[in-house]
Amino acid sequence: MVSFSAYAAAALAFAGAASAGFYTTYPVAADRVSSLQQIQIKWQPSADAPSLVGVKSYTLKFMTGGNFVQTTVATVGTFGIAQTTVPFTIPQTAPGMYFLMYSIDGTAGASWSTRFSVNNGTTWYPEGVATGRDPEPTATKTGSAVPTSAILPSSAPAKETTSAGIPASSAPAEATSTVILKCHPVY
Repeated sequence: MVSFSAYAAAALAFAGAASAGFYTTYPVAADRVSSLQQIQIKWQPSADAPSLVGVKSYTLKFMTGGNFVQTTVATVGTFGIAQTTVPFTIPQTAPGMYFLMYSIDGTAGASWSTRFSVNNGTTWYPEGVATGRDPEPTATKTGSAVPTSAILPSSAPAKETTSAGIPASSAPAEATSTVILKCHPVY
């Protein structure tokens, strides 16, 4: 089981490595495309990421999966940095959410588009296409639980009371419980 803090740390590291200067303008989250549809992938340099000055080429991939476990469905190709519009035919694939990954050859820098729907799909893990899944992040917290006897009225006459006027026999006892939170990132 992956702890929430480990997941958060990995997400921050991932976010730091994700800025390589590409900003996709088509296709984006609101766009719907279909298998075998010819599209024009469009991008522009990102003002919020490191400059692409000095970069000569990039590789573009059509992908699916989660934030950490990703599957390359097709390599679109390698292009000169000046080519900001790239023709691409969506491959025959299962309905789902897909995205583009830009990488600069010879560096660790990469950039991802937002997810967009292919064939009206909504899953990040299209059937028969995604090769794995991100781990489910969880967090645990230990705390106190109040037994129902502290809430329900006591039918027996009380001999002792607490400072709050609750019969001592019905006062909350110290108890421990575990709460498991499942967090799903929203992008």
